[in-house]
Formats: sequence, structure tokens, C-alpha cells
Amino acid sequence: MYRLLQRLRRFVKTPDGAAVLSFLFPGLGQAAVGRPSRGAIVAIPALAVIAAVLVALLFARKSLFDAVFNDEWLFSLLIADLVAMAYHLWAIGDAYSSARRNRLRTMFPRKWMSVAAVVTLVGATFVIHGSIAALDMTWRGSNACIGGDVACFFEDDPLASIDTSTTAPSIPMDDPGGTVEASFSAGPAASLPYGLLPDSQTTQNSDNWAADGYLNLLLLGVDQGESSTGNRSAGLRTDSMILLHVELSTGKAAMFSLARNLYCIPMPKGIAEHYPNVSTPDNTFACPPYTFPYDMLSGLWYEAAYRHPSYYPFYQGDDSASRYMRGIMALEQGIGALTGVHVDGSAVINLGGFARLVDDLGGIDIDVPAKLVDHPCGPEGTWQHAYGNCAKPYMQSGYDVGMGDNSPAVIARMKQAGAATGKQEVTWTNGSHISFVIHSGQQHMSGDWALVYARSRHFDPEGDYGRMKRQQLVLQALRDSINPCLLLPSVPSLMADLGQAFWTDMPLDAASTLTGIASYISGKNVARFSLDPRTLKSPSGSTLIDGDGWALAKDMVVHGLDNVPEASPGSGGDGGGGGGFHC
Repeated sequence: MYRLLQRLRRFVKTPDGAAVLSFLFPGLGQAAVGRPSRGAIVAIPALAVIAAVLVALLFARKSLFDAVFNDEWLFSLLIADLVAMAYHLWAIGDAYSSARRNRLRTMFPRKWMSVAAVVTLVGATFVIHGSIAALDMTWRGSNACIGGDVACFFEDDPLASIDTSTTAPSIPMDDPGGTVEASFSAGPAASLPYGLLPDSQTTQNSDNWAADGYLNLLLLGVDQGESSTGNRSAGLRTDSMILLHVELSTGKAAMFSLARNLYCIPMPKGIAEHYPNVSTPDNTFACPPYTFPYDMLSGLWYEAAYRHPSYYPFYQGDDSASRYMRGIMALEQGIGALTGVHVDGSAVINLGGFARLVDDLGGIDIDVPAKLVDHPCGPEGTWQHAYGNCAKPYMQSGYDVGMGDNSPAVIARMKQAGAATGKQEVTWTNGSHISFVIHSGQQHMSGDWALVYARSRHFDPEGDYGRMKRQQLVLQALRDSINPCLLLPSVPSLMADLGQAFWTDMPLDAASTLTGIASYISGKNVARFSLDPRTLKSPSGSTLIDGDGWALAKDMVVHGLDNVPEASPGSGGDGGGGGGFHC
């Protein structure tokens, strides 16, 4: 041991050893070869950076968190990293030269060995700072996707704009039991008072989102639909819609799931005038005047983006970004008119990237209240029919994982993850279709299983409405899994996937405040509601919203926080409430 220490002490005074020490920390090599003053001077920039980072972590975490969503700051960080790399290389070279000037005997008498050591150190320095630069550029790219003019996962289909038909599409509607109605039956079209409709907005509310003391955020789970050319790119299918309503001063929160199959959604003034809904063949659903009559609520995005863009007084361009934002704002304003609130903005989750995002977070923990199954169903006499209750007027091929050529790999991951928990089982496969069982009870879910739990609906006793409840549970579990400080090791993969899984029109410079608000939204101070034909008492068992249903929807939102206990939000924070980012 003594001889080893002696050799190590001799080595650190050689040019190669000094270079290694200054690679580990600038200035150490200079000090080791007898030049401590020079070493101290060389170390000053590195010490200053470390001190600044520690101060920021201790006293300015909120500002630091906001900075990583600021493109100018990230670009400055990229330049600083390049300068740091040059400084790091200079410190290594200066340490090597300082040792040579001291003419100390080297342990590596062969010149090529010394050159190889220096080349290795230079290469390692490039790798370290190059990795930081790559992470910076990945982060900037993700920010551009998260808060850009159009989501990066959105694939536009300009040919879809040729469809200007006002004829209501023939789309089956789900009743509370999950079966398909054979026909539409509606009561009299009760008129909605035009004067009570809110004014349509030509600009977004997101810049002043906290002005009224509430956060009203529309959470959208989207998928790509079938295009006019046969691929899945005709816009966004809004599979799930949830309005998050938070009182900033108390932290009280409520989540309102909106059934995608609601018809006759009231529209704000300026838009509603385009839907007089007179008794014509086009008004198949007997919708009241001033409501959207041609499709379900989930079709409102397509209506504004492609079918009748001139009806919507915002984002009137004919480019991808305008179509995307026009559809998003149409949903915000239509749902705002239905619920009686000003929707501040949207957070859009691409279901195709959701599973990867959950895996980046290490999975989520969910207490499943009831067993969930999904399986193929077929004609009487087939094994598919014998598999379970197939008393439906249509057949289905089992749950489709929907990942195309990647489906076998997804199914294999699901089987492995399910075997590890003992709570999830894939019981049958056929191509991309599977049957599965998710047992009740507390369990850990991988991203694939969380997506399955959130999307399956055919064999839920409550159909679409049971799925809405499960989606709220998944979102709550996702929120509970997010701890920014514990996520630091996963930042590279998380940022790479986030831009393909998430988009928002909320200001990114409010990220820390919004994260702080989210940290106080827990199970005890969140009320959960469903705005669906049952709760809105739609006439004749239909999915139509009449004047009474509109009043019920607004009343549910107005009183949604009445029995919710207060949380403990910190004081301050940009935009009020929430207290900002913390660990």
C-alpha cells in the first residue's frame, strides 16, 4: 500500500498526472506540481459556477425551474457550455505544460504513451461537454414542441379541408351500458337564450390565466384519426376531455370529465350565430338554436379546424398551426360555454406517447377499485362468444394496442410487466389485439398498462362513463408520481419523450407556479364529477344537451368546490397561489 501511494504521488506530479487532475477539476494539476497560486487562479471559474448552482438550488429553485423552459436562457447555457469546454481543455493543457516546465521525471518514458493519455483526456472532455450540449439542444427541441404554435405529434391533412358538408355524420353513440343506440331520440329542442351565452374570444386567456383567482385547465387526451388518404392523420380525435378547476387561494380542486358523445353543445356568441339550427335535414339531432348540431363534442375540433373555419373568429390561416390552434380554441370556448367558466388553456396528452412518458416516470401506482376485462366478442357458437358476455349489437376483436408493427414488442412488455405485479394479465393475443384482465387493488402499472387502463371501455359496466372515471384516476396517479427533484436522473429520456407526448398553450414561464399548484392537488382535496347524459339528465335517454342540461352543467361547476377541504398552498408565486416549484 505504501509503495502504491508513493507511485500515485509521483504520478500526479508528472505531466500526465497533472493533466488527469485538472481534467477532474481545473487547477488541481497546477497545484500538484508545485504551483498552488496558479492552480487557485485556474480554479476560480469552476468554483464560481459551483457556488452559483448551489445558491440557485438553495434559494432560487423556482427561477431555476422556470429558466429551463426559457429558450434564450437555454441558448445562453449552450454557449456557456462551449466556453466551459474551452476553459476545461485549457486547464488540462496548462497543467500538462506546468509539469513539463518543472522537468519532473515522467513515469511514462515513451512519448506515445503520454500522447495517448492526453488524447484520451481531451476526448473525454469533448464527450462530457458534448453530452451537456446535446441535452441542452434536446431540451430546447422539447420546449419548442411543448409550447410551440403546433404540437409536434400533430400530423396535418390539408385534404381534409375539402369536406365542408354540414350533414351530420352517422356516428353511433354509447349509452351508459356501453351499447350502441339503434336510433336517436330527442325531446323538444329547448331554446337557449342567446343573451346568456358568453362572448366568443379572439385571443387566448392563457396570458392572464390567474386574473380571476382560478385555474381552469382543459386536459385533452388525443389520438390521430383516419385521414382522407387512408392514414391516421386527419387531425386529433379527442378521446378524453377533463376540465381541471382549481381555486388558487385555497388549493381546492375539481375534475369534470366530459363525455365525448355529448351533442348540442352551446357555443359562445359570434360562433353560435352560425348555428341557428332551424328545422332542416341537416339538424339530424334536433339541437336547440345556438348549439353545435353536426357532431359529438369530440368532433368540435374537426369542425373548427377543417369543416367551417370561417365560423371561428381566431387563427384564420390555412396552415397547420392555424388549423391546430383553431380546433383547440374551439374546444376551449365550447366547453367554457357549457360549464360557464373561462377556460385558461389546454394541456394536450398524445396517447401515442403517453406510455413512454409514464415509463420515464418509473410507472404509476393506482388503487384499482374494480376488476377490468376486455376480450374479443363474436357470433353465437364461436369461442369468442363463449369467452364472456357478448350481448352487444356489434362484434369487436378484443383490445387493440394500436402500435402497428411494434404491437408484438408492446404485448411482450405487457406480459413481462404483468407477471411482475401479478395484477395484470394478457390472456389471449391475435396480432395487435389482445384480451386482458386488470385485477382490483393497489398496484404498480407500466406505461403500457396505464394506457390500457385509461382507454379500454367495451366491457366496462358503465361504458364510456366508467372509462372517464378511470382516466381521472390515471391522471391523479400521474400527478402523484411527479417529483421534479427525484426525476433528475430521468431528465434526458424524459425530455426526449415529453415533446412527443405533451403540448400546452399555457405560458411556459409559469411552469414553476403551475407545478407548485399541481403539487397541492391530492386525492383529499380533489372532487371528481362526470358531465354526461345521465348527470345532465338528457331527454329520452339521448346524449343531447338541452337548456336544462346546460343549466345543470354550469351549476355543477359553480358548486363543485363546495365540499372540498382546503389544501395548503404556499403564498406568493407568479400568478397567485401554489407557491411555485419545490421538492
